Amino acid sequence: MKYFFIDTNIIIYAQGAQHKYKSPCQTIMRLIALNEIFGATNTEVLQEVLYRYSAIGKKQLGIQMVENTLNIMHEVISIERADIILAMELLKKHCEINVRDAIHAASAIRGNFKYILSVDKHFDRIKNLQRVDPFNL
Repeated sequence: MKYFFIDTNIIIYAQGAQHKYKSPCQTIMRLIALNEIFGATNTEVLQEVLYRYSAIGKKQLGIQMVENTLNIMHEVISIERADIILAMELLKKHCEINVRDAIHAASAIRGNFKYILSVDKHFDRIKNLQRVDPFNL
């Protein structure tokens, strides 16, 4: 079984509005639910979903999306001091990455995940982490 860190956009595309990534992201979530792949995320990913949907006036939808995710995800990683330190190092090294994605990458690396499922190409530049595009799973 392959182990994957699941980025925010996988959850949003799988459960959100119609988008070209909706179907492959739904497949990913289905594979996690069926225990065909191991899916892990972190508390910041879940917070990001809640924040995003609350900000656009769809708080209940955000809550439902996080509940659905918690029901199938194999692991939810807490953010620790070491993640913040590594995220700051990544931010210094990679100007194209945003703060939240630096934290996601750091927690994935600390959790010994080799693969991150994401549509965000800036993860491709981070050593010790291989991005898998949802279309390529």
